[in-house]
Parts: sequence; structure tokens; C-alpha cells
Amino acid sequence: MKYMVTFQYPHKPSSAYDTRTAFKVFDTIPQFPDLKYLGYFGRLDGHGGFVLVETDNPALLLQVGLRFQPFFEYYIYPLLEMADFANISRGVNNEVATIIEESEREQRDRDKATP
Repeated sequence: MKYMVTFQYPHKPSSAYDTRTAFKVFDTIPQFPDLKYLGYFGRLDGHGGFVLVETDNPALLLQVGLRFQPFFEYYIYPLLEMADFANISRGVNNEVATIIEESEREQRDRDKATP
């Protein structure tokens, strides 16, 4: 499964030391065979970035993420390929539309039956 990890400074780093230390931690991330890094992206405002990863073991994301808690706020979002997302969304939307139509039909029938 793919995940987007976002990270940002919770505040402006208190010193260049904080930034250097964070990058030093970044350079020492263990390489887990079950965690594939697909891309690293920096925000243009300089306040953080994104890491696109793929793994079937989300516990590895915790192991990596905890290393950065002293420096960054980070959030992990599970992702679904857009084609799969669209197919599921269409199916659910169709089911909900059917329920709404049935409910509206039942309400019209009740309204007709009421003198």
C-alpha cells in the first residue's frame, strides 16, 4: 500500500543546529527491505515536505517517523490509486443514489396515501 507522509516544522527552527540535526537524523534512516521510498518532495515555502512510500508493513512508518518527532510534525495518509478510488466512489455513489431514490419514492407513496 502507498502512503504519503507529510512533515513540517511545528514552529520556525530555533537554530541552525535544529535543522542540521534533523538532516543528520534523515541521513541515518535505516533502510528496511519492506519499505520502498518512491519520492521525496520539499515544500516551496521551506516549511516541510512530503515523502511517498510503499509498504505492506505500516509499523515501519512508525519506526521511521518517531525519529523525527523532536523536529517535525508529521502525518501519514494511506493512499489508493485514482482508478481504484474512482471505481469505489462510483459504486458507493450509485448505491447511495438508489437508497435516496427508494426513500423519496416511499415518501411520495405515503404522501399519496394520506388524505
